[in-house]
Amino acid sequence: MTVRVDGEPVPVREEPQAAVAVLTTLARPGAHRVEVRAAAGSLALALLEVRYGLPWDARPARRAPLALTVDGEAGPRDGRAGLALTLRNQGARVLPSPVVELDLPAGAELDEPTRERLASLTAAAPALEGRTLRLRLRPLAPGGYVRLPLPLRWSTGGALRGLGVTAWDDALPAGLAEPPIALLPSRTVTIADRGAALPEADDAASPEPAPPPPPPPPMPMPLRRVRPLAPVSAVPTPRRDARLAEVSR
Repeated sequence: MTVRVDGEPVPVREEPQAAVAVLTTLARPGAHRVEVRAAAGSLALALLEVRYGLPWDARPARRAPLALTVDGEAGPRDGRAGLALTLRNQGARVLPSPVVELDLPAGAELDEPTRERLASLTAAAPALEGRTLRLRLRPLAPGGYVRLPLPLRWSTGGALRGLGVTAWDDALPAGLAEPPIALLPSRTVTIADRGAALPEADDAASPEPAPPPPPPPPMPMPLRRVRPLAPVSAVPTPRRDARLAEVSR
């Protein structure tokens, strides 16, 4: 199978179930043309996946009032990490739907026990897209915090790059087209080939914000003093026969 982008050949890596080509030039602005050619009489199903990213030193347009920390020991290869992610709301309003994305180093594995552990501490099941772990957190009150253990497993040792964090509130304030973002740049993580297993980091969280109190009942209308009605004087009405007699005259 051959692949061309804008007329230029692209290297293709043959895998057991697919042929993979990295189309780096698709990130350039403008229209592009992708050509896929296979042997005559064969059936080719093409799946095109595009991802965009920014360097960690790129400053966001607006900074979110969030403090981010990833601490603990990385641990050895084929073992669990003793890492933990802490997020604190430093703003003056409740964050209804905070979201955190963690850039995992190459070789990091998110096994089923770790997924279940994170799902029990967050508002939704964790989502893993490539090397990006997305966590949707519960609401955070002003000054509130949450600490999530990250018992990742490592299949690769050495000096790796990762553990960068991006966080924002998914409930946009009125008048904003893009959410304010908090960043913790990626760094070098050293994974030893051998070592003792690390205990899992403890989780912690501040109390969730209480729901707003119900609105007070409406104030009753003030009572006004009503003045008594003036007495009505009785006006005598002449009898019918007397009026007829007066007309006949």
